[in-house]
Amino acid sequence: MDKLLGLFSNIGQLYQMGIIKDKDLGFIKYEFQVIYETEGVQQYFQTLDEWFERREINHLKFKPFRDIRQKITNENYRKNN
Repeated sequence: MDKLLGLFSNIGQLYQMGIIKDKDLGFIKYEFQVIYETEGVQQYFQTLDEWFERREINHLKFKPFRDIRQKITNENYRKNN
């Protein structure tokens, strides 16, 4: 799961850097949203967040993936309404 989430996090980081544009995200919006909204992925994020917090590590694992997810989800829902 780390490799899959890492890949999508890298894509999110490239988007944040301006290397990937909005139109470039179009081909993975569905996968991006489905992966993020999967219950097992959410449970894994919670486990990671708790693990980092217990160790007092001020870092959110897969942060670019989590950040870009909101943009993609909003766009997917907006188009369907």
